[in-house]
Amino acid sequence: MVYQKKQARFWKSGKFENNTKIDHDKYSAYETLYFVLITLSKIMSPIIPFITEEIYCNLTAAAQWKKNSVHLEDFPVFNKKNKDDEKLQIATRQQ
Repeated sequence: MVYQKKQARFWKSGKFENNTKIDHDKYSAYETLYFVLITLSKIMSPIIPFITEEIYCNLTAAAQWKKNSVHLEDFPVFNKKNKDDEKLQIATRQQ
């Protein structure tokens, strides 16, 4: 249900009236998706190495910070500073 409400907002034209700035909501959605896909490829790399390597290489083709392989990246760790209990409760209630 939440996806249907947000879908129109994320996929609109993406430009303001002067056609120079990307819409903040759309940019945030793309940035979140990119972060999730990169992190997921790191987590799944020991299980399905060839597929995650292909995903990682395609996602980071233009990135200057990337390493040569997903297997050379550090494994993601949980960071308690990023945990926000209030937002987690709101997201849980929306489901």
